Amino acid sequence: MPKRAAASSSGTPAPKQPRVDGPSPATAPAARPHGRVVLNVGGTRFESSRSTLERASSYFRSLLTRWDDASDEALFIDCDANAFEILLSYMRIGVLTLPQADEALCIRVLMHAEYLGLESLLEEVKAKAYANMHPDGAQDDERPA
Repeated sequence: MPKRAAASSSGTPAPKQPRVDGPSPATAPAARPHGRVVLNVGGTRFESSRSTLERASSYFRSLLTRWDDASDEALFIDCDANAFEILLSYMRIGVLTLPQADEALCIRVLMHAEYLGLESLLEEVKAKAYANMHPDGAQDDERPA
């Protein structure tokens, strides 16, 4: 017959110990130098700073709060690398450059901007994508709002 744990002499149960899901701040491993983040986007390697990603994207703000930045493994992002390259460049320098001759890529950039939560960029991405998909629409400035 298994032994039972002895009850405390006061009759009250012992307090529960706090749950520890990861290393405590005192024992946490050191962060990567300069907040560098290595990404594997659809099989293509990208490197960026944590601050660049978090500043522009609600997706990355959420993802990187749960990320072990001491890990050597790249974060896998299930996105199109060509579209992500355009978005990452925009996150870094604030200039959106879309190819005028590739309507499909413009659409993928727009879809990935929404997926990655780039709210601050969506309006410009949509305007550029529309302009690139309708190059003869230069007269659109004259139409009523």
